Amino acid sequence: MKKLAIHLHIYYEEQVDIILQYMKNLADVDYDLFVTVVKSNPIIEQKIKAFNPNSHIWIVENRGYDIGPFIEFLHHINLANYSLIMKIHTKNNKTGCNTYLNQHWLSRKLWFELLIKALLGSPNVISKNIKAFKKHPKLGMISSKYLITSDYPTYAIMLPKINSIMKKLNYAPISKLTFVAGTMFIARSYLMQRIKDNFTINDFAPTDSNVKDGTLSHVLERIFGAITIASGYTIKGFDTQMSLEYNKLLSFLYRKKITKSNHKLIKICKIPVYHHKLKLGK
Repeated sequence: MKKLAIHLHIYYEEQVDIILQYMKNLADVDYDLFVTVVKSNPIIEQKIKAFNPNSHIWIVENRGYDIGPFIEFLHHINLANYSLIMKIHTKNNKTGCNTYLNQHWLSRKLWFELLIKALLGSPNVISKNIKAFKKHPKLGMISSKYLITSDYPTYAIMLPKINSIMKKLNYAPISKLTFVAGTMFIARSYLMQRIKDNFTINDFAPTDSNVKDGTLSHVLERIFGAITIASGYTIKGFDTQMSLEYNKLLSFLYRKKITKSNHKLIKICKIPVYHHKLKLGK
């Protein structure tokens, strides 16, 4: 296989160290690293260059969350030079906000961990992922098995927009789809060609954190999965050392959160043992 192209988009700068720690597991992999940031930060750039002196770093407009910068990245490379593309990014891990997906409640922190560990969790995980693409010619995309979803409510409202884009990309309309919630994945580079040919970062509105769903970014998040299936490929998810069952046990034994009323709440075995009003700024 040809080498791997990795796109890392950085918005939450405090997560750079942990992502670079995971990326150390790529030591035996032939890859090129492309990093997009939304503002200049010499310290961040120095860390990335120290990790990989050959990395490519550039500033992009804050458009389209992590999707717009990914499209920008596609325009910076020749897809024919790579067999696979890995898409990773920082993710808001603010506490007190959980999402129900695939019959599980996921905190933002756990969501990020499941995605990143499925791709970069260990040298063995990375080797397993790459070998899977070599062994299975019709495998198109890999991510965390917990974040791959076909739940109709996750795309129903957006289906007209999805099919409008499917038509634009010269694919047949669909009535159901499977996609990676959170858009961290490894995919065959070939699958991204029509996306590259039809979109640029300028197609995206400036990112507005108050808009929670329905933007072009959210539609393309689902399109990545839709075109993989429509092209005759499969999407697979592998387990990691961190299972949701184990996380549930830990959450049952000990849970700390900040409530909407700005109280710190600690529960042990679901029993509140500490409740305290926080001062402003704490």
